[in-house]
Amino acid sequence: MPPLGAVPTNLATLRVREGLLAILLAGGVEARDAAWALDALSLYVSAYALEQSLVEQRRRHPDEEWVLDRGELIRRFTALPADTFPHTRRHAAELASGTGHDRFEFTLRLVTDHLTRHGAARRPAPPDERGRTPAPRGPLRPVVQRPPSRGRP
Repeated sequence: MPPLGAVPTNLATLRVREGLLAILLAGGVEARDAAWALDALSLYVSAYALEQSLVEQRRRHPDEEWVLDRGELIRRFTALPADTFPHTRRHAAELASGTGHDRFEFTLRLVTDHLTRHGAARRPAPPDERGRTPAPRGPLRPVVQRPPSRGRP
């Protein structure tokens, strides 16, 4: 197995991850899913922090060239060649919509909601009022439809 590139070993970082891991496990997320979610969330939060630092850098150095504002971004998207970027042109306003924080919260909700639903689908259903345990929930299997027999038993 190849080594992981950026395994956190700093004690402060490990304490934060320990707390997040405890929250995910207490929420019913399976251990492997929780571990991988920590990786995804850490990468996303780090990328968001980097982007915010670039915004701050832009404020401190207004003379440097940047993609300007939402309007400029929409103009650049809609100026792209239609045959190569039809979806980007058509949805330029949506691609440039919202604040950075709106998008940050959206992505965190997306990940945590998925973990909640994914974990709930794996947990066994509680017994019904008669004490019977329903069949295990899990991935649905396709029903195989056989062609009608042609006079053969």
